Amino acid sequence: MGRMVKKDFTSILAERFVAIVSFRVNKLAEPVEPLKLYEYLAKGTTVIYTGNVKVASLPVLVADNIVRFVPLIEKAIYADIIEVRKARSIRSKCYS
Repeated sequence: MGRMVKKDFTSILAERFVAIVSFRVNKLAEPVEPLKLYEYLAKGTTVIYTGNVKVASLPVLVADNIVRFVPLIEKAIYADIIEVRKARSIRSKCYS
């Protein structure tokens, strides 16, 4: 897609069913703050997260192993309806 400005990114994100925020689970990734995660949540996009930052308080799906990863993507796609997106976006406004 190349370099994009924020307004272009916002319109593309609105068309997506799911966003994947992935980090290797290791000591190097422990202090990383997944900033994009908050932007995705504020837009109402379902987020599947793989990493070791504690996200229990956030409305994300956590794929803590490869076996759970694909089923969570499928779940996110099939459960993506406008009402759910709106509710997720409202719940997540405090993160934007």
